[in-house]
Amino acid sequence: MRVRPGYKVTDIGEFPQDWELVSLGKVAHFINGYPFSPSEWKSRGLPIIRIQNLNDPEAEFNYFDGNIEDRYIVSDGDLLLSWSASLGVYVWRGGKAVLNQHIFKVVPEGFVDKSYLYFAAQRSIQDLRKRVHGSTMRHFKKQELDSTLVPVPPIQEQQKIASVLSTADDAIQKTDEIIAKAQQLKKGLMQQLLAKGIGHTKFKQTEIGEIPEECECRKVGEVCEVIMGQSPPGNSYNDIGVGLPLLNGPTEFGETTPIPVQWTSQPTKTCCSNDVLLCVRGNTTGRINTADREYCIGRGVAAIRAKSGKTDSRFIKYVFQRLEPRILQVAFGAGSTFPNINRDETSSLPIPVPPLAEQLKISEIVSGVDEKTARERTRRQHLSRLKNGLMQVLLTGKVRVKVD
Repeated sequence: MRVRPGYKVTDIGEFPQDWELVSLGKVAHFINGYPFSPSEWKSRGLPIIRIQNLNDPEAEFNYFDGNIEDRYIVSDGDLLLSWSASLGVYVWRGGKAVLNQHIFKVVPEGFVDKSYLYFAAQRSIQDLRKRVHGSTMRHFKKQELDSTLVPVPPIQEQQKIASVLSTADDAIQKTDEIIAKAQQLKKGLMQQLLAKGIGHTKFKQTEIGEIPEECECRKVGEVCEVIMGQSPPGNSYNDIGVGLPLLNGPTEFGETTPIPVQWTSQPTKTCCSNDVLLCVRGNTTGRINTADREYCIGRGVAAIRAKSGKTDSRFIKYVFQRLEPRILQVAFGAGSTFPNINRDETSSLPIPVPPLAEQLKISEIVSGVDEKTARERTRRQHLSRLKNGLMQVLLTGKVRVKVD
C-alpha cells in the first residue's frame, strides 16, 4: 500500500504522522447522570436533562429542587453523550440543569479541545453504533469507549478544524431556526384562515365552532371521495420498479410526498396525483402526505380525493393537517388499543368548506409558507452534506488546515 509522505497507516485509516490516535475513554472523563426516580420529579427547580430533551427541543422537562453533587450539574457549552436508546453527541445550550442517567457529561482532558472533540466524537460514534448491544434498547458498556479511537492533532490544529466545522454547524442551526419559524407561522395561518376565512365580518355557530356565514360545515364524504387502501398479493411485491409504487403507511411518507421503496405488479386500490394520503391504522393514524403520481395504496392508507368544482385538493390537505387531533380521537374511540379509522368515520368528519375561490386563496397563502419551508429544508440537506464532507477530509487529515 502506497502511503503519502508525512502520513501513516493505522487500523482506522491513513492519518498525518504528527497526529495521535487515542481511545474515547482516554480523551475525556465520562460522568454518568444521576438516577432520578419519578418521585423526585418536581414542577420547579433545575430542569432534568433526559434523552428526549436532547432529541426533541419541544419535549417537556421534569425538574429537581433538591441538593445534588456538582458533578451532575450541566451548564451551557457542556458536552453530552447519550448512551442508551439513542446514541448521540450534543452541546448543551439550555442553561443550568441537572443530568439524568444514561447520559454522560464529557469533560475533555487538557490536550483535547472541547469543540474539536464534539466533531471528532460525532464521527467516531458511528463505529460505536455498529457495536452497541440490544435490539430494542440500544446501549453500550462504558468499557467500549476504550476501543473507539479518536484522531488527535496538535491542539492549535484541533481548534482550527473545530472553527471551520462550527461555521457549517452555525449555518445549519440558522436554517433550522428559519424552518421552525415557518412552521409556527403556518400553524398560526391555518388556525386563523381555516376558522375565520379571509375578510369575513359575520360568523355563525356550527358543530365545529364558529365559522364565517358564507362558509358551510360539511361532512368529508360530501365534498371528497374517500378511497380506503387494500394491500396487493404478497407475491406481487418487487423492488425493481415493476408495476406501481406501493404505499403501506408512513414508512414511505416523505416531508410532503411519498418516497416509495417497493412496487407491486398487481395493484389493487390506487390513488391519483394530488390526492391527500391519510394514515388510517396504528400509532401514525392521522399522518398526512400528498400523492405526486399514481400509487397502489395498502390497507394502512386512505386517499382523500377532492370532488371537482367543490373543493381544492391543497385546501383539503390543510384541513386534514388541522384535523389530526380529531382523527386520533376517533381512532382511539371505544377503548381501542389499536387505533384505526374506517371509511365511514373518515367520511363523517365535519369540516369547514368556504366558497371554492376562497379555498384557492387560502391554499395559495399557506402553500407559500410550505414552499419556503421546502427551500430551507433543501438548503439544510446541502449544508449537512457539506459538513459531512468537511468532517471526512478534516478529521482524517486528508486536507490540512493552516495554523497561524
